[in-house]
Order: sequence, then structure tokens, then C-alpha cells
Amino acid sequence: MTQKVDARTFVEAWQTSNSVDEVAQKTGLPKKYCSSRASTYRKRGVPLKRMTHTPRGGEDWQELADFARTFKEN
Repeated sequence: MTQKVDARTFVEAWQTSNSVDEVAQKTGLPKKYCSSRASTYRKRGVPLKRMTHTPRGGEDWQELADFARTFKEN
């Protein structure tokens, strides 16, 4: 069940956090819900800051691209 968080509490949590994960921790809301809610607020004119995207696993993209090419049909 999603916890109820009023708009002012959400905005404060968003503006004082460094990541969506941090917002989710502060509010008890799922991470996806936090991102979606922030997007909705922005569309309605609330100037919420943008969070920087942090890669999930620190992948070596070149190595991953080379690996993907090994499956290419000849």
C-alpha cells in the first residue's frame, strides 16, 4: 500500500534530496512513484530540481557492446 504524503512534504523531500532513492527513503513512497509525481508537479508548473541520473552497475559499456556483437548473425 502506498503511503500518503501531502504535496508540501513531497516537495520538501524532493528539494532537499540528492537522489530519487533518497526521496523514496524520506517519504516511504516507491522510487517510480516519486519520479512520476515529480514529473506531474513539473508539468503543473512546480519548479522541482532535476536529479542526476546514476548508472545502476557501473558497466563497462565498450565491453558490453563487444559482447553484444558476439551474438550478431553472420
